[in-house]
Amino acid sequence: MYDTQTIFWQLFSIANNFLLLYSLTFRYKLYCDANYYSSDCSVYCVASDTDADGHYTCDPTTGNIVCRPGKPLLSDRISLH
Repeated sequence: MYDTQTIFWQLFSIANNFLLLYSLTFRYKLYCDANYYSSDCSVYCVASDTDADGHYTCDPTTGNIVCRPGKPLLSDRISLH
């Protein structure tokens, strides 16, 4: 199933620039697989809440690591993107 936190709406338009006889505009949803983020689903992030791996979540839009309140991020043990 899709991760509902990583749904992105995209808008696409096509127009005839010669006589403006037609134009077509539509909107579609892009669903990322679980733990993938950004508008093209290229950012991988898995949240953690352990002393071994760190205490962070993933921003639902960008996939950037977000420290959990009051918890240190163990940046020497994880790869920041």
